[in-house]
Amino acid sequence: MHKYSSKLILVLSILSLFMLMVRIKVTTSFYGLFMVWNLFLAIIPLLIIRITTTFQKSTFIQMVFWLQTNSIFYRINDDKSRFRESELYFPTPKSSTTSTYTKRAIVVGFLMVWLLFLPNAPYMVTDMIHISNSQDMWLHYDIVNYGLFGWCGLVIFCNGLFEVNALIKREWDCHPLLFPVITITLIVLCSLGIYLGRELRFNSWDLLTSPYELFIDIIDTISSLTHNIALLSQLVAYMVLLSISLIMYSNYAK
Repeated sequence: MHKYSSKLILVLSILSLFMLMVRIKVTTSFYGLFMVWNLFLAIIPLLIIRITTTFQKSTFIQMVFWLQTNSIFYRINDDKSRFRESELYFPTPKSSTTSTYTKRAIVVGFLMVWLLFLPNAPYMVTDMIHISNSQDMWLHYDIVNYGLFGWCGLVIFCNGLFEVNALIKREWDCHPLLFPVITITLIVLCSLGIYLGRELRFNSWDLLTSPYELFIDIIDTISSLTHNIALLSQLVAYMVLLSISLIMYSNYAK
């Protein structure tokens, strides 16, 4: 994660929640409280990718895999009485291929769960639709409030794509041309996920609770793209928004 990304996400989250609490306090209406839940769902992929990155980099995890089938030799730093990464010595593994495959299988599992929840982050942009229910005196206030929630979601989305590309590069050392393909694929899948959530009211966990209904609706959505201009325009709009956000984030992250 870029060193300023976590701070930006934290600031946007706190500011948007503060504005929402002020509105609830002044109006004595709990309308808009659903944004707390939406923000929580958006943060889940952020937590998953951070856990996955930590797991993938962890020396301790590597030691566990080695200890399954191999002995480990080490030296102790007498001055500080602790282990140092530079002082760990691993013998030639008897089953390094097995441990590598196990680790990569776990990483892939984490990434699949991450992808399942990823659309929840940019989905918050579409919550701007609720501005139509705002009272005139709160209209501009709500535009800013919902805008901050949406901005936070887009930052989480962009950060996630950068994290995943970096993780894949470290773990698999793929050809550089593969990363634009991965990015475009994730943008398309997230756009479809936003549509399924906003228009068809599916949730991430419906893949487990209602897989058949979800699969049928996905097939119907894809098959209707050729003759449903409104649907196609909506998906293209999502993809353009995510692409522009990613370009802006990449310039920010340099």
